[in-house]
Amino acid sequence: MNAISVHAPDLLPQPVVNPDTRNRCWDDKKVDAHHAIIPTARSSSVHLTENEAKVYTLIARQYLMQFCPDAVFRKCVIELEIAKGKFVAKARFLAEAGCGRYWAVKSATRRTTVRRCRLSRKVMSCCVKRGKWSNAKPSPRVISLMRHCFPR
Repeated sequence: MNAISVHAPDLLPQPVVNPDTRNRCWDDKKVDAHHAIIPTARSSSVHLTENEAKVYTLIARQYLMQFCPDAVFRKCVIELEIAKGKFVAKARFLAEAGCGRYWAVKSATRRTTVRRCRLSRKVMSCCVKRGKWSNAKPSPRVISLMRHCFPR
C-alpha cells in the first residue's frame, strides 16, 4: 500500500479498501494458477513516464480491488409456456457495485429492465406450429419485437 500511495496517490485512500480483507485469491485451494502482476512493496524515488504511470495505475487498481467488497447481482428468470413450448428469458441486474462505484469499473452486464410485452399469435406462430417446434426463421419485424421485449 505504501508504494501505491507514492506512485499512484489518487488511488488511496479509498473508504472501501480494507487491507485486512482476505478473499478467495488468498486461498491456495481456490486458485489454480498464481500468475499475477502486483505492485512492489517498496516505494522508490523513480520517476515514471506517462505511459509507465498509466500501466502502474492499472496494475495497482486491479490489486486494490481484492480488498474491496464484491459486487452483488440480482437474477431474474421469466418462464412462459406457449402452445406447449417453453420460453425462458434471463436477466442479471447489478444491485450493489462493490468496488466499481469508486473506480468507474464497467460492469459485465448492462442495466436492463424487463418490459411488459404482448406477444401476438402471429409472433408465436413463427416459433411454434401446431404444438411442435418449427425451423421457420422469424421475420425482421418479429426479431425487432423480441429485442424490444427482451433487451440483451
